[in-house]
Amino acid sequence: TSMGEEKDNRVSSEKNNSIYANAAAGLIGSSTAKVFVHPIDTLKAKIQVMRIERTKAFTLSNSVLASTFRDTFRAEGLGGLYRGFAVALLGSMPASILYFGSYEFFKRNSLENEYLQKRPFLAYLAGGMFAESVACILFVPVDVIKERRQVQHNLKKYNYTNDIDAIRQIKQSEGVRGLYRAYGATVMSFGPFSALYFTFYETMKGLFLHRTLWPPVAEREEESFKPEIGFFPSMICSMFAGGAASILTNPLDIAKLRLQVQRAGAASSTGVQDFYYKHMVDAMFKIGRDEGFRALYNGSLARVLYHVPTVAISMSVLERVKPSVKNWLAS
Repeated sequence: TSMGEEKDNRVSSEKNNSIYANAAAGLIGSSTAKVFVHPIDTLKAKIQVMRIERTKAFTLSNSVLASTFRDTFRAEGLGGLYRGFAVALLGSMPASILYFGSYEFFKRNSLENEYLQKRPFLAYLAGGMFAESVACILFVPVDVIKERRQVQHNLKKYNYTNDIDAIRQIKQSEGVRGLYRAYGATVMSFGPFSALYFTFYETMKGLFLHRTLWPPVAEREEESFKPEIGFFPSMICSMFAGGAASILTNPLDIAKLRLQVQRAGAASSTGVQDFYYKHMVDAMFKIGRDEGFRALYNGSLARVLYHVPTVAISMSVLERVKPSVKNWLAS
C-alpha cells in the first residue's frame, strides 16, 4: 500500500510540476516571441483597419505589406512599429502563465479519462478552447489597448500618448467595460484557433516522438517515455500547426476584428460607418453575403505571417526550457 501511495504521490507531483513548468516555460517562450513579431502584428492591425474602412474587401498581397511597412516607418519611425509593445509584453506575462498552465492542467486531467485516452485529440481540442477561455480574462484588455495604440495614427479617433494614458482614457470615457470590448467574439475567435493549434501540434509531436499519432497513456508513465521533443522539431511542428490553424480560423478573426473596431466607434475618414453587426454569426453571414465567401479569407496572409513565427519561437523555446524548469522544481 505504501508503495502504491508513493507511486500516486510521485505521479501527482510530476503532474503538478509539469503544469507549473509548462506555465513558466510558456511565459519565457511567448515573451521572447513578442520581441521579434510585434512589428508584424502592428502591420497586421494596420492592414486590417485599412481593409475594413473600404466598402469592398481586397485580397492582401506582398505589395500591401511592403507599402504599409514603408508608410508606417516614414510617418512614425521604428517606434510606430512597436506601439503597444509595453502593454503587450507586460500584460501577456500573467496571461501566458494562465494560458499554458490551463492547457497543461486540462490536458493532464482529461487524459485520465478512459474514453479520452483512446481519443486524445478531443482532449487537445477541448484543452485549447479551455485555455483560451480562461486566459482571455487577461488577454482581452491587453489586446484592446495594444490594438488601439497600433492603429491610432491610422484611425485618428483617439490620441494616447502612451500605454498608461490609453488605459486611463479608456476607463474614463468607456468604463472598465471598454477594456473588454468584443470579449465573447474574442473567445470565439481565439478559442477555435488554440483548439486546432494544439490538436495539430500534439499530433505532429506524437509522430516525431513515437511514429504514431497518439501513444497510449500507459506508456506516458514509463521512465523511458520522452514527452519533450526539443527545439527544432518543436519549431517545425508549431509552424505547421500555427499556419494551418490561422488559415482555418481566419473567418472568425475577421468577424471578431470588425466587431471590436465597430464597438470602438469605427467610422471611415468621411465619418460614415461602413458596416454594423449584432454578433459574430451576423458578421460572418453579412460579410459572406455582401462581399462574397472569399472575403472571409481576406487578410489570411498577414495572419499566417504573424502566427507562424510567434508559435515557432514560443513553442520551441517552451520545449527547450520546460525540462530544465521541471528538473528545478523536482530538486
